[in-house]
Amino acid sequence: PRRASPDAPRPPPIETVPDSRPTLVDMWTLALALATASPTTADLHVDASASCAAADGSSAAPFCTIGEALAAAASGDVVRVAPGTYVELLDLPTGSTTIVGSAGAEATILDAARAGLAVTVPAGADATIQGLTITNGDGAAAGVGGGAGITSYGRLTLDGCIVRDHRSEGPSSTVRAIALLHDSPDDLTLRGCEFADNTSLSAPLPLPAPAPPVLVLGGPDVRIEDCVFRRNGSWQSLGLVCDTGSV
Repeated sequence: PRRASPDAPRPPPIETVPDSRPTLVDMWTLALALATASPTTADLHVDASASCAAADGSSAAPFCTIGEALAAAASGDVVRVAPGTYVELLDLPTGSTTIVGSAGAEATILDAARAGLAVTVPAGADATIQGLTITNGDGAAAGVGGGAGITSYGRLTLDGCIVRDHRSEGPSSTVRAIALLHDSPDDLTLRGCEFADNTSLSAPLPLPAPAPPVLVLGGPDVRIEDCVFRRNGSWQSLGLVCDTGSV
């Protein structure tokens, strides 16, 4: 056989290109990372004294009402409320929601203005309310069920809140509690709260039916820590009814 001349040109070397396509292991690693990643949460800001124009919940353009922030909130978000008085009724969303009064309960007031149930927590919600005064709920205005102050059918934590001046008066009121009703398969925690001046002192109709209790607490586990109860009362009824696994 003929041999190539040593002076003959040689063919160029073949260049290999690394395979950049993801392997099966890479795809499984990405899927696992996405499945275990913590969901993104946001802080939504509320300030009753701010301009409502172009509000987006940022610290520079806060919402004017707590209800607006709750409507925009995703599960896990924190609603941060500036000092002031907010005249509204709150219906919390399902999922996890935290409401924080940034200057504490004395300076941050949710006023239901006798228009109905002040706060409603639905089934499926995991709600934390911190540093808020909740006042002036009215069972007669609500007309049916719940608690004039706070009605909870989900998981609820009240931390450093003041719950005061809720009423259940007159024949049109059929609420089941004056200050707080927790009727839920989920837990309730009351920590560092004050319940004051929640009353139903007039006789409901038809006589001699008693007025509703001040608090009705259910659920598998109720925790009451460092709370104060003062000047609460209900006509021919009880201050506290517990229908729960443990207190």
